[in-house]
Amino acid sequence: MKTLRFKTNIESTQSVANISDFIDNTNGIKNWEIDLRSPDKVLTIRGNVDRPGTIVRKVHKAGYQLTPMG
Repeated sequence: MKTLRFKTNIESTQSVANISDFIDNTNGIKNWEIDLRSPDKVLTIRGNVDRPGTIVRKVHKAGYQLTPMG
C-alpha cells in the first residue's frame, strides 16, 4: 500500500465534502484525510493508486489545487 501526500488549497469542511465523491470513486484508494489545521492543508491518501495524476485532475475539476509533496 502506498501513501500519497498533496499540498492543497482546500480550506473548509464544505470543500472536503465537495471533493469526496471525486476521491471516493477513484480505484485503489483505501482511505484518505485532509488536515485542515496544517498550513499546507495536506491531503493524505492511502491505497494502491497507479495513477496519482488522475486524483489531481479529478480534484482540479472540482475547483481545487493539489501539489504532490515529496
